[in-house]
Amino acid sequence: MYKVEKPDTEDERIHRLEEQASELEAQLAAVRSQLSVLYSMQPGTAQPTQGDGGLPGIMLQPLRPYDRLRTKWGLGTGLDIPQHPAEPPLPPASGGRTSYLRLFGLLSNGSPWESRIPFSAIARSGGVRLGRDSAHAEITLADASISRCHLLIELREEGLVVTDCNSTNGTAVNGQRLASYQQRIPLQNSDTLTLGDIMLQAEIVQPQH
Repeated sequence: MYKVEKPDTEDERIHRLEEQASELEAQLAAVRSQLSVLYSMQPGTAQPTQGDGGLPGIMLQPLRPYDRLRTKWGLGTGLDIPQHPAEPPLPPASGGRTSYLRLFGLLSNGSPWESRIPFSAIARSGGVRLGRDSAHAEITLADASISRCHLLIELREEGLVVTDCNSTNGTAVNGQRLASYQQRIPLQNSDTLTLGDIMLQAEIVQPQH
């Protein structure tokens, strides 16, 4: 015979919910205690104030693109990786106007950064280098995560290609890290270019006919 379970009474339900609430309060108190210990270990760091619900505020800080935690937990760059079909070679400039590559983003200190590199300059010099030191690169980014000569941009028959110049913190295109001196990695319109801690957006601007 099947045993028919007697439904809980209202008092029993209230008692069970009170026990669950007590357990949750104990867990919350333990978390608050751990947060206090962590903040006390960081001199000069103010503890976040509690919100309306009494919970401690949580301060989030993004990981570096190649932080070991990203590798451990299989985390991505935090951005959707766009997929682009193969693009045809760009037409030559006409009427004195030229196509150019626009790179823009934010430095680690939050300052905006932008550079517009004419295709004619890339072709004429055989390639343009990006880096931290103007003695080693034509385009400079004043950021500690950038190597003195970090990246080479060239213009070939198939379009723009990039090469990592054995940089310390690495280079990635759309989240895919490049091997040092790995050549002919295409750079297309709307691609995301990561140099060290800096994430830049690439825009290819063509002259209007």
